[in-house]
Amino acid sequence: MFRSLGYLILTIFGIIIIRMVIGVLFKLFSSSVSADGARQRTQARRPRVPQGGVLQKDPVCGAFVPEQGARQLTAGGETHFFCSDECLKKFRESSNA
Repeated sequence: MFRSLGYLILTIFGIIIIRMVIGVLFKLFSSSVSADGARQRTQARRPRVPQGGVLQKDPVCGAFVPEQGARQLTAGGETHFFCSDECLKKFRESSNA
């Protein structure tokens, strides 16, 4: 009777220890995978923006864009910088009207 009760208690403790070890390993593995995956997704989504340089304000939408990566239009001796082709098109249409 006592012997079978002892085996039962040892079996329960063994199962608990095995589950703890598996849980710790799973957390370590899942955190390393999710951190790498999040890093890769973030890099894939964000376009590369040059650091430093001068920012200019888009006259159409008001966004600040770096001079190096912006669309440019020189009108009346003044250079305008645009964040996108759509803003450049809107500016041309409004200046023609």
